[in-house]
Amino acid sequence: VGKVPIPGTRGIVASPDGKTVLVADNMEPYLHVISTATDTDVDKVRVNGYEGGLYKVFYSADGKRVLTCLFNGQINIFDAADLHGPQKVMKSAGTALMGFAFSADGKTALVGNHGQGTVSRIDLDAATVIDTFPAGKGVETLAYY
Repeated sequence: VGKVPIPGTRGIVASPDGKTVLVADNMEPYLHVISTATDTDVDKVRVNGYEGGLYKVFYSADGKRVLTCLFNGQINIFDAADLHGPQKVMKSAGTALMGFAFSADGKTALVGNHGQGTVSRIDLDAATVIDTFPAGKGVETLAYY
């Protein structure tokens, strides 16, 4: 077990293959990329469309996408194989976004809108909200099973 000093971190996620850990920078719009082979910060990826910090980062279950939550309700969608490639930016999916659950086909995701007590279903290719339904205030953790 190693320690990787990254000040101001908020969210952290391991890739499904266990080779990479992504860390959301709470102070600036960056994802830190950590190699689990060397326990070092090997890269820094700029999150587009926002100047503040991040607070959540998630890999899709199939490892093909990375999604980030920003304090302004924005979601950024990355191709996990090319984090420096084009990003899809969703300006607002709800308020106080807290977590994602990914459909088995990898085409949609649910996002918990903690602040408004709803869940939105998003189309990951189009980067749009398909629909939103009530779920009660405080919705944070979502899962498919």
